[in-house]
Order: sequence, then structure tokens, then C-alpha cells
Amino acid sequence: MADLAVGRSATICDLKGSPELNGQSGLLLMFDESKKRWLIQLDDGSKKMLRGANLQAASTMNMAEAMREAPVPSFQEGSGLSPGLDQFQWFEVIKNMVFVKQDPFKDAYTVAIARMGQKIEVYSRRVFDTEGHWWAELTIGQMRRSDCKDAEGDPARHGYTLIDATHLGLGQLMRGPLPQSEWPAIEELPPPPKPEPPPPPPAPVKPVVQPAPPPPAAAEEEDTGDEFHWFEVATSMIFVKCAPHKDSKTVAIAQQGDLVQVLPEIVPDEEGNPWVELTGPQIQHMSCDFEEGLDKVAYLLLDGSHLGLGRMLNGPLPRSRWPSQPFGQAEAEEPQAGEAEPAAAPPEEDPAAGVPMSVEVQTLEVVCKEGVVVRYEATDDSEDLARIEFGERIDVEEETFDGWARIVCDAGWIRRCARTKKDGLVQHLRPVGTLPHLALMEVQERPGRRPFEVVHQPYVYVRSEPSSAGQVKGSMSFRKIFWAVSQRYDGWLRLQDNAGWAPSVSRSGDKLVHAPLFLELVEWCDRTRSAGSHWAHGNPVSFGEDMAPRIREKLQQARAGDDPEELLDAIKRARALNLPAEDIKSAEYQLEELRRLWRDPAAKRPVAPPPAAKAPAPRKRTEAAEPTGPAAAALADLASAAASGDAASIRSATAAAKAAGASKKDIARVFALHSGGG
Repeated sequence: MADLAVGRSATICDLKGSPELNGQSGLLLMFDESKKRWLIQLDDGSKKMLRGANLQAASTMNMAEAMREAPVPSFQEGSGLSPGLDQFQWFEVIKNMVFVKQDPFKDAYTVAIARMGQKIEVYSRRVFDTEGHWWAELTIGQMRRSDCKDAEGDPARHGYTLIDATHLGLGQLMRGPLPQSEWPAIEELPPPPKPEPPPPPPAPVKPVVQPAPPPPAAAEEEDTGDEFHWFEVATSMIFVKCAPHKDSKTVAIAQQGDLVQVLPEIVPDEEGNPWVELTGPQIQHMSCDFEEGLDKVAYLLLDGSHLGLGRMLNGPLPRSRWPSQPFGQAEAEEPQAGEAEPAAAPPEEDPAAGVPMSVEVQTLEVVCKEGVVVRYEATDDSEDLARIEFGERIDVEEETFDGWARIVCDAGWIRRCARTKKDGLVQHLRPVGTLPHLALMEVQERPGRRPFEVVHQPYVYVRSEPSSAGQVKGSMSFRKIFWAVSQRYDGWLRLQDNAGWAPSVSRSGDKLVHAPLFLELVEWCDRTRSAGSHWAHGNPVSFGEDMAPRIREKLQQARAGDDPEELLDAIKRARALNLPAEDIKSAEYQLEELRRLWRDPAAKRPVAPPPAAKAPAPRKRTEAAEPTGPAAAALADLASAAASGDAASIRSATAAAKAAGASKKDIARVFALHSGGG
């Protein structure tokens, strides 16, 4: 075994289990110490793990010698086939397309594309890359028939293709070597491309008469501004980035028809693609979400043709198309203390009624047989405060977008429901009575904030409290994208960074904001298309566009049915293929209605466990130091109020407990242990 080494050719011998392999040669790729076996790649491309006793070193060829090119066989000009039957082979492409590379490397420049069913001629010798994968080199005749071009547009000198791309997850690419009976006849081969005709002689130069300059009035009409420019979003959705790079962090979202104000200078990225930088007022208007420590600058891609997305922004726009009131002038005209509000009252306002739009508190009933755990924070690894058993009820007032519900008076969190890739939507507690009006009916798989879009004209007010009586802190104009961190059961959204509260529905039931779905998927697909386009070096590549008719039909079928999960899956696929935004938004509206009308048959009122079953264990307190003095007395009053279920008494007792010095954990624990009931 001393003669065996990586990069050296070897011949199989004395193999009894598969005697048909004896005599075959290949290249030694590696030695597996754990198995005491050599990995050899045979000349046909297959790989075997064999003991050293079954291998015989054939020569002292090393890796560099294997990569060395063999002399190119002579080629008769105009011949359809390469001479020397032992010097070349034929293969048939069995995939939709196979890329021909300038070098034996997967990221090398693509000089041609071979299609399914095409037969290509290659040299009999093989070349392997640095990872030990075999490549076949196209003959000169095949290079001419395939019209291989290098990056400069000149005829390529070499062309290589993989026969087996299993290591890339693509499987077998070509069938062969083909028997001579399947070789194409000369008359069946496409002729080499004809040389381009010489350019015609230049036409005689004629004097050009310069047109008279346009009048000043015409120039003023097309004035696009000097200090800043305005552009219109031309695609259904565009991501605002914190740097002029497609993979940088998304800080905001603009939608089709939005007008954006940018600085006049074009900012190229590292590949030379044009970006524009947003002005300060535009950044403030879009509420861009910058990470701490980052410069507050934002950019939009001007043209996404290199990503297969086409023109992203139209402009710069002439002054005649500039917005008359940019950045929502209503924000600068907020009512001050003691002043009357503007005549255009907020859509959620009803001066004649002092009651909230819906119920502030929602009662939930445990439907999980094992019960649910009350936790200190909305995470599975947070401290557990108590356990609520099967069939018991609890009052909650706020919910995160991944299914955690906050118990009234900030008494802890419980997992109402969860969505996972494996199990889908899992419900631990169900609403008692009418299903509440949530701004977002879908449950996210991951925790965190999510974007919403204002769909009411002209704007929606932001208030200091989740009530129409709360102080106005600002407004958000039509089509504005904003971020929320949680939602209440009366339709109010808590904005990020404690910026206030926004209503999702008016008192009359009109929709004020909308939660677009799967925006992260859209961004991921854009990055994937970008990477694929870059890898193909400008050659035509399909990213599933041929599936669009089938996905559109699936969306229509789901909308004709009444299964919300089926419609959700259809919307996800439509987002991935970037179908028209209006069709997707209409389907999302329909999905919200299905969620409110649809009832899971399993979500009925739970029955008590059978008498023979073991009684549930009593709730156990988490070991902690017992409060004393005024705090203990206040907590006892809170326990009585929680047991009564009276919301006013609970709030009063909670405030008294905080004033007496009781900790948040003690208040949460007492409430969780004494609220609810059968």
C-alpha cells in the first residue's frame, strides 16, 4: 500500500465481491482512516471505496499531471466529426439544460448551454477539478457547432461540462458514452455558425444641422429639480436597504405607485448597478428601521434588470408630477392640547360613543390535554409561574404575532397557539364566544415584529393609548408601511419602539391597515434570482416562470374553496413567483374572512376527563421568598379580585400592589394562581 497515494492512478485487482470491476482503472481521491479504505473514481465517473489490497498503483501520475491537457487532435476544416474514433466520445443531455464552462470549475464563465436531447462530442480523456469531480472537454468541432463564446464575445478556446452533478444535487446530467450506433450522422449535425459578414463601408458624413434650443418655458416644464429628485416605484414592491447592496439589511418597504424623494447623484454598487439615496425627510417619513450604531442612510435599487426584475423606479419625475403635500402634511398639523382636532376626523373616531371598538379582554379556554404553562415572558425558556389545566379559562388582553397571549394586568404569558413547519397550526387555547377581531389572523413561525400597510385614505392617527380617546401622537398616510410588535383583541396595534398605538379597523368595520404575508420569502427569492443570474453570466435562466400559470390556477382554485390553510399555501407560492400584487392582496383579504368564519371541528368546548382518569395535580408555586408587610396584604387583595373576575377590581388591586412594593413576578404569580376557573 506504500505505492498508493492521492492523485495517483490505480487498477482494481483480486476483487471477489464484484469481479466485474477487476481490471478497471481510476484515480485515488482520498484515504478514509476510519474505514481503512481508499476512495477511487473510475474512468466512467463512478466512485468506489476499496481496500488497499485490491488496488495496484498504475503509475506515478499526480494531480498536476492529471490536470495537464492532452494534445488537441488534428481537426480537418469543415468536417462534421472529429477524427480518431478512440479519441472522442458522444453523450446525450438528459436534463433541461447543461452549462458548458470555460474552465473545469462550477463557477467558471458559461460559454454555451446544451439542451435536453442534444448530443455532444467530447474528448475521451477526462479532467477533474480541485474537488476531484470529473469534467468532459468538448471537441473543437462541438465547440464550433455550439457556438461557444467567451466573456469578450470571441470564440471560446475550451469548453467543459459535468457528466454527473450529484455532488451539486442535480444528479446525472448526460447519458453515455453512447454506442456508435447512436452517434449522429454528419447530415444530422447542425452546421457551424457562418462567419459574420464584414461591416458595410461607412456612409459619407453629412453635415448635421443642430436644432434650435427649446424655448425656456418648455425647459421649465421638464425641470426635475437640482437639490433632489422624485421617483415613482414601478414594481409591485421594492425593499429599502441600509447600503447600496442587494444583501444589506432591509429597513423599509415601498410599493407600486409610491413617490420617493432621493438625492440627485447616482450611487453605483460594487458591480456598477445604479442605486439612489433617500433624502432625510423621506427616510423619516418611511420610518426606516435602522440598527443601533448604523448611519441613518437608505438606498433604493434604480434598475434590477441584472436580477431579472426590470426597471424598479420611474423618473426623475418633472415638477408637474411632484406631490403637492409630500410626507403627509397632516403630521405637521396635529392637534395641540386644548385645540379641536382637524375637520377630517380619524376614521376610527366616533365622538358619540365612548366605548372601544371591540372587547378589550378575551377569555380563552384550555384545549390542550396536558394544560398550559404560564410564563414570565413570551418565550418557552422563560420562568414558569403556574399551570392552567385542561378546561380552565383565563383572561388575556394582548398577543404577539407568533401566538403568545399576555394575561390581563401583566400577569404573565401563555402560548395560545403556535405554527411549525412540521405540525402546521397547533391550538392550545381557544376563544370563548365570538372570535376576536385581530389585525393579523395568521400566526408567524418566528417571534418578532411584522410590517403593516395603511389602506385607508387619507391617513390613520397614531395615539398614545389603545383607545380613540388617547392623545394623538401623529399620523400615517395612505400606503405607508409601518412595523408593529403585538396586537390587542380590540383591533389596536402596538407600534415598535413605543411609538404609540394604531387602529386596524374602524368602528363601522372598515379595514384601516393590512398585513401583507410572506414578505421575507419575497426578499429571499429576490436574492436567489440574483445569485442564479450572476452564476449564469447573462445566459438565459429560468427561475420557475414556467410554473406561473399553474400557480395562478392553484390560487384561483383555493379562492373558490373554503379551506384557509389551502389558500395560505397558494398565497405563499404566488408570492414566491412574484404574481401580480393586487391578485395576492385580494386573496389575503379573502383569507382573513375565512379565518373569522371558519371553525375547526376539534375546537369545541373540551369535555372533562373521564372519572377513571387521574385527577390533575394542583398548581404548584415556584419557590420564592414570600412577601411580607404591606406588599403581602396588597397581594392578598389582588388574589381576591382575581378570583372574582371583575376587571375594575383587578386593575385597582394591581395598582395597589405595585404601590406597596410588590414585584412584577409576585403580581403575575398571584394573578395566575387565582384567576380563571371552570
